Amino acid sequence: MRVPDIKEVHFVPDIAGPWDCAVNHHGVPRPSGVEGLQYHVEFQVELWAPFAWVSGSIDEDSDYAQIEVANWRPSPFRTGVDLFTGNPIGNIFNGLVVNCVVADSDAQLLRIGFNITLLGKIVFSEVLIT
Repeated sequence: MRVPDIKEVHFVPDIAGPWDCAVNHHGVPRPSGVEGLQYHVEFQVELWAPFAWVSGSIDEDSDYAQIEVANWRPSPFRTGVDLFTGNPIGNIFNGLVVNCVVADSDAQLLRIGFNITLLGKIVFSEVLIT
């Protein structure tokens, strides 16, 4: 039996469009400046419910194959500074990390599905130069 090959996959869904829609729809005041240059629209997580699964695999000509999502966890949450209050903000959403196992030379993991339900609030943080 082959030792499983564990791969780490980092999902960072594009949330800019939905955030901008929510900000515009609800009339949330924006800071002065240009988004992306002077500030970021972020999501501060209070509660979340992630889930990930194998949604596509193929196994060509083998007697044994192990293909699985071993576990998932939040990508380390980021921190920032609230542009309106100057206070530090934490738990800024930064995606989902999924560990996948493929234990056969003929097997391939084709797709990973995921769902992330978030509860929190939209915040505006300053752009930090690194």
